[in-house]
Order: sequence, then C-alpha cells, then structure tokens
Amino acid sequence: MIEISRCTCGHISLPPEIICPECRKKMVREKVDGEGNVLSTTVLYSTAAGFQSPVYLAIVSLDIGCAVICRAEAELHEGARVRVELSGNFYSIRMNAP
Repeated sequence: MIEISRCTCGHISLPPEIICPECRKKMVREKVDGEGNVLSTTVLYSTAAGFQSPVYLAIVSLDIGCAVICRAEAELHEGARVRVELSGNFYSIRMNAP
C-alpha cells in the first residue's frame, strides 16, 4: 500500500500533499494498493556516489490515475504489471502484481 492525497477537484498527488496545487483546497490522504503498468524504463550505468551500477528505473502508470518514477531490482518491460511500494525514501517496484 502507498499513500496518496486526493482533492475534491479530482487532482491526485503522489507523494501526498496537504494543499491541492490545482485549486488550493485541502487534500485528503488515503492508502491505495499501488498497482499499475510500466510505461517506460531506463537503466543508469553511471550513478551518483552511494548507488551501485546499474540502477533500473521505470515510470509506472498507477490504476488510480497518476504516474510515478520507481526503482526496480531488474530490467522491466513496458506494459509489465507491477505493484509500487515506498521503501525508505524511494518508490520501488514489486514484481508479479496480481
């Protein structure tokens, strides 16, 4: 499960925000399952200090209607069904989502 914020105007924020950037109303936090499909992927071979190469990244379109950039443990294919989780300071991908 991951936490998002949703506004009455329809805007969804991930990571969650207190005030809606669209209409400036207070947003409501909720937990969602984080399932979605991989839209795009890339592999970083030249990484910042503290990160081992390679770093696998993916943009995931979540079923709730927003997208998020995530780390993965292996290379992914576009269209793969995954589940996104918050791991420390990063969103990460758990493979084989139902």
